[in-house]
Amino acid sequence: MTVLVSIEKNAILVLDPDSYETVAIKKPLSFRADAGSEILVLKTPYGIFALIRS
Repeated sequence: MTVLVSIEKNAILVLDPDSYETVAIKKPLSFRADAGSEILVLKTPYGIFALIRS
């Protein structure tokens, strides 16, 4: 889990779960959350990915 900082047209800004730096990642289709809320993410060597619950 991490904090959603802001939402842009095609990207979202989240806090890196380890360093707490702001990171821009691609906004998933059907993404629904409000800035300031906690979202589920997956951090890999290839980057951070937002996970969507169905």
